[in-house]
Amino acid sequence: MEGYLLSTEVTKKRVKLVNKYMKVGKQEPMMVIRVDREKRYIDLSKKKVLAADAASTEMNFKKAKMVHNILKQMVVKINNPKEKKEKEESESEISIPECTLQ
Repeated sequence: MEGYLLSTEVTKKRVKLVNKYMKVGKQEPMMVIRVDREKRYIDLSKKKVLAADAASTEMNFKKAKMVHNILKQMVVKINNPKEKKEKEESESEISIPECTLQ
């Protein structure tokens, strides 16, 4: 899917050049106005986003990104055969004393 931002939805002021207000590749919070599944695009608005919503959305995005990175690192560690072998060897070295019930 692709997201489209109309020049009228960038700011409340008159916009001659969108490049003055936005940079290519920069991630900014925006509101979804409409989703067209047939044409596979999303209409976005920057001017309808409130400052408080933008701050909370950005914080949630950063937290989600951090969780994603942690999970990604865990998957790499779990799937790494060298670390698996080391873990199995260290577990086999641990001896648990046997006890019998009388």
